[in-house]
Amino acid sequence: MKLLLTSDGLRNPTIIKAFLDLAPKPVDELKVAFIPTAQNVKSGDKKWVFDQLTSLKDLNVKQTDIVDISAIPKEMWLHRLQESDVIFVNGGDTLYLMDCCNKFGLTQEIPELLKDRVYVGVSAGSYIATPDLRLCSGGDASTKALNLTDFGLQVHLETAKYGEAKSEAAMRERTKGCPYKVYALDDQMAVKVDGDQVELVGEGKYLTIEPSGA
Repeated sequence: MKLLLTSDGLRNPTIIKAFLDLAPKPVDELKVAFIPTAQNVKSGDKKWVFDQLTSLKDLNVKQTDIVDISAIPKEMWLHRLQESDVIFVNGGDTLYLMDCCNKFGLTQEIPELLKDRVYVGVSAGSYIATPDLRLCSGGDASTKALNLTDFGLQVHLETAKYGEAKSEAAMRERTKGCPYKVYALDDQMAVKVDGDQVELVGEGKYLTIEPSGA
């Protein structure tokens, strides 16, 4: 399985290189399915959505198809994901996104899809790849996620907007009792997964917090 789990997208050359290393084709042949679903319940300015689309445009990928799994029938979105090389799941409301994955069928389809595709997550899109949603805003350990990894994530480390991750001390308190390793990433970092190989990539700050119990 090939995953690139980012805090804030393809923000710097090191993360971009990791993306291109995982990609199954040259960048100008890549077809990307961009899933914006998590932003549907977020109000206000959406420039952050366009930022992710712009990053793909600037890379000169062959195709970026916007595929909202909550807006069209499963047979339509599934066909479009099957036509893609990269499934790019953008940020927004993590709990809503996970609910949509369960309700509309992506949870059931993602293991087969990722046998020969790359998964890129941004914020909420990264959280849902983990075992559960205990570390996202409003989440808890009882809300299961896609379980694509055996580690957890905290994104937006030391970002003023997200007080729960404001410092290393806050993170260590927040992860007490967590039964798996957690990577806390600032907005310039990502986790690259290529089969059994897990690598922290980027040009920012991260913390690795070891499990502390069930």
